[in-house]
Order: sequence, then structure tokens, then C-alpha cells
Amino acid sequence: MAMVILIVFMCLLVLGLLMVVKGLWGRRVDDHPICSACRYDLSGMKVDLRNVSKREGEACAECGADLGRKLGVIVGHRKKRKWMLGFGVMVLMVGLLGGGVIGGGVMKLSAAHKVKPTWLLVWEMKRPEYSFDVEGAKEELWARVFKANGLSREEWDLIVAGMFEMGEKVTGESDGGGELWGKIMYEAIMNQGLYPEDRERLKKLFIGLANDTQVQWQRSWGKCMRDFVPMYGRTHPKVMAGYADAILKLGEDAKIAWQGEWGQALLALHKEGLLNDEEKGRWAKMLLDGWRVEFPDVVNVDDMEGVQFKEVYGGSKDDRGWLGNGHPERYQYLLMAEKRRLVCDGEVLKEEEVEMKRGLMLMSKLTSSQPLIAYRDELAAVRGEEEEREVELGMKVEVELFSNVKTLAFKYELVSDGVKVKLGRETPVAKLVMDSEGARQVRENLVPSSQMRLMYKGSLSFGEPYVAGYTVRDGQLGNKKVLKSWSGASYAHHFYFVVAMNQGQLGKGDLRDLAMMGVDESFVGLGKINWPMCYQVVIKVGEEAYAQDIYVTSDGKGRLPAMMLGRYVLPHGVSAKQCDLILRPAPEYAQKVGMKEILGNEIVYEDVNVLMVSDDDIALVRENDVVDLKERAKKHLVEVGEYDSLEEVE
Repeated sequence: MAMVILIVFMCLLVLGLLMVVKGLWGRRVDDHPICSACRYDLSGMKVDLRNVSKREGEACAECGADLGRKLGVIVGHRKKRKWMLGFGVMVLMVGLLGGGVIGGGVMKLSAAHKVKPTWLLVWEMKRPEYSFDVEGAKEELWARVFKANGLSREEWDLIVAGMFEMGEKVTGESDGGGELWGKIMYEAIMNQGLYPEDRERLKKLFIGLANDTQVQWQRSWGKCMRDFVPMYGRTHPKVMAGYADAILKLGEDAKIAWQGEWGQALLALHKEGLLNDEEKGRWAKMLLDGWRVEFPDVVNVDDMEGVQFKEVYGGSKDDRGWLGNGHPERYQYLLMAEKRRLVCDGEVLKEEEVEMKRGLMLMSKLTSSQPLIAYRDELAAVRGEEEEREVELGMKVEVELFSNVKTLAFKYELVSDGVKVKLGRETPVAKLVMDSEGARQVRENLVPSSQMRLMYKGSLSFGEPYVAGYTVRDGQLGNKKVLKSWSGASYAHHFYFVVAMNQGQLGKGDLRDLAMMGVDESFVGLGKINWPMCYQVVIKVGEEAYAQDIYVTSDGKGRLPAMMLGRYVLPHGVSAKQCDLILRPAPEYAQKVGMKEILGNEIVYEDVNVLMVSDDDIALVRENDVVDLKERAKKHLVEVGEYDSLEEVE
């Protein structure tokens, strides 16, 4: 638009210039010959000097100029056109003035904006089609607002009124200044506040924009919605009436894309104590929308050892209700389960307190497996004497949100949908699927690994894993692994370690303390596994195979939803420096954890290194809190012939 106006002014400039020239040249009023040198009228001479051929040899009677030269004689007197001259001068001045101003704006002369009054900058923002440099005007107004550069109350009021006018004109086709007017409004709120009538107007404005699916939402608008709460929530609670309800309705409308700032506004309202119980419940439902419970299809209530149900939380849809990915408080709050109620055919079958209250970060995506055996007697009573009975099982879980912040904590009951389950008398097993490609992928991705340091603090925990990563060569996993261990340097090895102990070595009463010695991560490097699997770990020493109380499962989606870990244990008196580590399909266990089919191929890792835990190790752990196995592992590599010396290992 500014360029169009500039072109108009340039046209006026040319037109004015032509009119001035034409006005000065004037019009001819007679046909008298006139000397071009002195302007003497030559009409009284004997020769008709209007004829060019008769001028040769003639001279002006007044000044003596040679009239025969080129243009020596002018024909006719001329009279200036004063009206055209005057009008041309006016048009020329308008063109010069307008073109200069517009041209200067087009060239973005920032100095011009700096001297403009605030009202003019606001006017240009509201009517950008008439501004020669609306972006420059925006920048200058933002600079004044951001720095609060000596603006008077009247100027603030003018700015706020202008921003309201712009915001109320926002449509799907026009953002009304978009991000910037929201930023200016935000600074106006935080610097000077709003009059009472403007606070309600602002609330309605942003709720209206949020509900308009044709409008491109801007982050600065969300900041206004968020910080509107701490600015006025405590001192002016009346203006907050209906605010939480309006935001919750945004989250409950699937057609509206959730914005993290709305969740931040809800959290701010909660911190100010401005959410009622009904609104807290709606918010919790939104946050925990992805929660569900999965039960096995078939359960033998006479054999429920190891049978599990799963609590699955995949996150709320589009993170509805929450604070946005980049918000620092996103994972600071805990969710704590307190009571569970098993529901059978719509009736609560049993209620139990959750003994181990584990705090889970809100919004974390997780799968938590729980034993179903706690409900064995009740389920057996439901089955009765029948061979098989189909029921619908569900779960109600009482949880506490924000459980780690006493002032924010509140309770909510999660209710799962019913799942059809057959209560029978035969133990089901998962289907075994033989697939050599799947077995190859598992073999190449999973790496058996135990810790190289034992620590004792009330119970054993673990330090650095021996295997920290691996290289990929030619698109396939190479046989040699790049390991970061010892002092942090990288080594290329194809050896794996497990840490094992002998049965009975701990003595009675010590199993609880040392239940997970050496197997904090019994396998690492899951990688890309696209097949569901459930394996029991078996250690083979010589010709004897010893099944371990360790199960490795994958849902076939590239993650381990469950890994039952225990100690690597060998019978009393059995020792080894190397072993074969076998992953043996466990279809019965797989069914108990809700898997219908698994890989049926057995997988073998040959010549896996074994570090045996001695009685002295156990005594040292309890005495010194730490036993470092790294040096022993280095010596072990030399003893089994993988390296010639410790220097080579280093």
C-alpha cells in the first residue's frame, strides 16, 4: 500500500513539473517577428522577417544582432499562463513533500519513528494499510513499551485501547498484528495493570480467540492468559470467575489444539487456590486421559504365581491439560497411587491399600506391571465350581496428584474400562512364533552386561555398567563393541560379562539386602527390536544348564516394558570363568504378563565372561560400602587369553 501511495506522489511530482514548465512558456498572442537577442519588435521593418529566407544579411535595428543566424528571430509574443503556473507549483510541492515522506519511510528511516508521538505509532499499527513502514512503527512502539520509556498513564491507556481494538479484529485471514500486539499487551499488563472493566474484556478476548479454530494461536497471547492469573488472581478473585471453566472447556473440545500456556494458567489458578473440586477433577481427567488397565485374556486362578495386570499410561492426548514441552515445571510433580479396587462385572470385588507408594512423574509415559495374585481368592470365588467363567474385570485406582507438594496435592479416582477375562482351570501359554530374522535382530541388539562396581547403602545398588554402547558397521551391528568403562576411555571388545554368586553364599536373612547383586542392567542396547519376545535367562557351564530367575521381555515396539531381574546364581560349589548365556523362550511366563505370542527361537551368547562374587566381596561391601570390580575384570581378560597383558588392556 505504501508503494502505491509513493507512486501516486511521484506522478503528482511529474505532473506539477510539466504544468510549471508549460505555465512559464505561456501562449502566443500575435505573429510579430521579434529579435531573440533583445526582444525588439521587428514588425516595422521593410522585409517580412517571419520568412526565414528573407533574414539573410539583415540586422536588428535596436541591438544590431545578426538576424540571419539560426533562431535569430522569434515569431510571436508569449504570455505566461499564471493559473497553470500557480497550480503546477502546488501540485509540485505536494508531490515533493508526499514523495519525500513516503520515500523516507520506504527506505525505513528509523529516525522518523523515534520522533513520532505514541498515538501515531498506535494508529499505524491499527491501520497498517496507511503506514509507509508499519514494521518500523511496531519496533519503535515495542521498544517504548518494553523499556517503559517515560510513557505516561495516558499513553499506556492509549496503547491498551489500541491493542484491544486490534485483538478484537483478529480473524482467520488477519492476525491483527499477531505476536507483537500480544507482547505489547503483556507488557502493558505487567507494567501498569488494567482497569477493572478492561480485565474482564481481556479475559473474554483471549478465550474467544482460543475458541476460534480458524485463528493461528500466538505464544504471546498464551503468556497473557497465564500471567493474567498471578497478576489479578489473589487481589481480584472476582475477575477469575469462570476462567478455569473456560480453559477446561478448551481442553475438552477435541477440535481445539491444546496450548501449553493454557495448562500453565490452570497450574497458576491451582497455586492461587482458585480451582474448585469439580474443576480439579476435570483437570485430572484430562491429564490422565491415556491411563488404562490391561488384563490377561485367560487366567488359571489355581495357578496365579507371576500373573500380572498392567497399568499403562501413554500420556494425555496432545498433552492436554499440561504445561508444554519446554516448561521447567513439566516433570516436577508426582502422581502417587494410594488404593486399588478390583471391579468384576461392575461390582467392587476387593479393595487394597497400595503398600509401595511409588511416585511417578506426571506426564511420564510408562507401563507398570502389578501382581494379580493378590485377588486370587476373590477370583476363585467368582469362578466357583465352573470349569470356566467369562467376566469383565476393571480397576479403580485412587491417586494423589502433585503428591510431593502438600499445598497442591489432591485426590482423584481413575476408572478403567472393563476387559473380558476367562477364569479357568488350565494354565494358558503364549504362542511361539519361529522367525530366524527376528532372532538375529535380538541377538545383535541385546548385550548381556553386569555392573563392575558393587555398593552397599542399606541395600546394594550399582555403579557404572560395563557396556555403554556399540558401533554400527556397514549398516549392521559389528561383532566388536566400543565400550566406555574403566576410566572412561573407549575399548573395542567382543566379550561380555556377568557377575554371579553361589547359592547359599549370602546366608539367611541377607537375601533382601543383596537380591539384585550385579544385575542392575542384565541386558543393554535394546536397539530396534520389532518382534515381541519373552525369554528366561539360562547360564550353561560345561554341559550343565542353570535357569535363572531373570526374564527379559519386549512388546516388539523397541522398548522393554518389563524386565524381571534377579541375581545370577550358580549352585554351591560351581564356579566358572566363562559360560554360555542362553535366552530361552518362556511362553507360560509370557502369558502371565499379558503376551499372546512371542519369538520361539532360542538365542545363545557363547563364551560370556563370568566374575564370581566371593565371600570376601560380600564382607567388604558391608564394611566399606563399595567393591570395585574393574581391576579384577581387566585381569580376567588376560587370564582367559583375550589379551596378552594388562598393558594391552589399558
